Amino acid sequence: MILVDPNNPRATSLYEKLSSVLQDLPLTIAIGGDGWMLQCIREYPQAQPFLGLNAGTLGFFMNDVVDIAACQESIRSQAWKTFSFPLLEIHGARSDGTKYTATALNDVSLSRMEGRTANLRIEIDNICIVERLICDGVIVATSLGSTAYSSSAGGSPSHPLLRALHVTPICPHSPRLRSFLVPQQASISVTALQANRRPTQAVSDGISHGETQNLQISTSDKSVEMVFLDSHNFTETMVRKVLRS
Repeated sequence: MILVDPNNPRATSLYEKLSSVLQDLPLTIAIGGDGWMLQCIREYPQAQPFLGLNAGTLGFFMNDVVDIAACQESIRSQAWKTFSFPLLEIHGARSDGTKYTATALNDVSLSRMEGRTANLRIEIDNICIVERLICDGVIVATSLGSTAYSSSAGGSPSHPLLRALHVTPICPHSPRLRSFLVPQQASISVTALQANRRPTQAVSDGISHGETQNLQISTSDKSVEMVFLDSHNFTETMVRKVLRS
């Protein structure tokens, strides 16, 4: 399956240049940016593994195509490796008692909806870490997703293959809680206090789930397989695209 971002002219152009080597591969090809890759994974969760070809701005999930001929040869000779990345499993509860579930490859956040700051209680493995964090919100990210929203909010981006969960407060006022990492198997609960006066919304991988009072976050048993060409190096890519950008 070949999935080309229809709203990205660069993706269409890249597909035209590489189409001769993309047919009949045992992969799902996603051509576009990181947002397009996330959309493809949401819409075709069974169509794994995914090979991303970067036609976006950052393209951290994607393989950069600097040399068309070299890329064609790598694909033709199947010079690639497949990596498995864990998903976050999310259980949300709204103030009216309704509940929902979702998954995320990058991150999930609970953040304020109005002008008032959010008051959040954070528990990890049933231990209260912060009774009341006055902030704009909090992000829980996978290592793969740590280079996105979490990094922009002040968290440390990490190598995608590290197995950890990143907890990053958004504009914390009191206490001045810094971003920190916990083991991948940790269970995290974030609860909005005074939710009627200080409503919060949950967002996972850029998709809003609307008003949410409580989030239960853990690592899912499910994962996503992504393919990277042998020329791709995670450390070099993280430094070049995130740390020095």
